[in-house]
Amino acid sequence: MIIGITGNMGTGKSTVARMLAQKGALHIDVDQVAKDIMQNDEAVLQSIVHEFGDAFLCKQGTLDYKMLGARVFGDQASLTKLEALVHPKTIQEVRNLVDTYSDHRDVVIDAALLVETDMHLEVDQIWVTHCTEEIQLQRIQQRSSLTKDEIQKRLAAQMPYEKKKEYAHHLIDTSGGLEALQKTVDELWQTLQEQ
Repeated sequence: MIIGITGNMGTGKSTVARMLAQKGALHIDVDQVAKDIMQNDEAVLQSIVHEFGDAFLCKQGTLDYKMLGARVFGDQASLTKLEALVHPKTIQEVRNLVDTYSDHRDVVIDAALLVETDMHLEVDQIWVTHCTEEIQLQRIQQRSSLTKDEIQKRLAAQMPYEKKKEYAHHLIDTSGGLEALQKTVDELWQTLQEQ
């Protein structure tokens, strides 16, 4: 079983993915895969520097994610260029991981852009997380150093929940806290195991 979990920033998709990993599923964090590629794939790193300039490199020669994020979020043309440089290798690496492990265990693909990158076409089920806007903003502020303006720009770059939910096999409301969320995930997992 391959489960794609998506949801906008701060809605708890990674928390749900980690809960499934505790049940034995392989958790593929697509954001982390993309970061690893941007840092470790010399061709991708050089193409980003060529496109955006070496001002986006730290002294150690690694990408300055905060600076790059400030550049691309709020500037759709720049975001599209960055995605064109990073997404193909990211998607291929996710496919490689799925091919390696899916015969032996369940796989969870944790991806904010699951639908936007067409990865939703390669999964058996799509779970979409959501919560109240107030909780979402609270979570993002607690875990990041982003300003309210930076948060709004990143949220504006994501597909709205109303559109994302059209792709869902299951909608998961994460507003009720961890205990309620664990109960929901447990029930969904049990249903899957019985199919």
